[in-house]
Amino acid sequence: MVIEKMADTWRKVTTSRYARLLETTVDLQRAEIERLKADNRALYNSMMVRGGFTPLDDGEPAKSAPMPKRRSWQQLSRNLEIEAGREMIRKEKAKEGNNASV
Repeated sequence: MVIEKMADTWRKVTTSRYARLLETTVDLQRAEIERLKADNRALYNSMMVRGGFTPLDDGEPAKSAPMPKRRSWQQLSRNLEIEAGREMIRKEKAKEGNNASV
């Protein structure tokens, strides 16, 4: 309790009123965003259930897939060449397999 008071006093001394106002505003906006997300999820689930689909999970929002690593044009070109070579080898093996069985 005493440490919290000291930390609060130190924060008041070292930050301006404007900065504290901004921090408070950001915290309030984050809370509002979370509330709106929950409302949107509830509305979406309601529509999904009415349509005969399973609703989304209530607790956690859907996780997005990680962004793929950006590649340079040289890396893309090299990967295309490697894939083309592999495809050519597959076709040759398939052709050899067909000729061996004939």
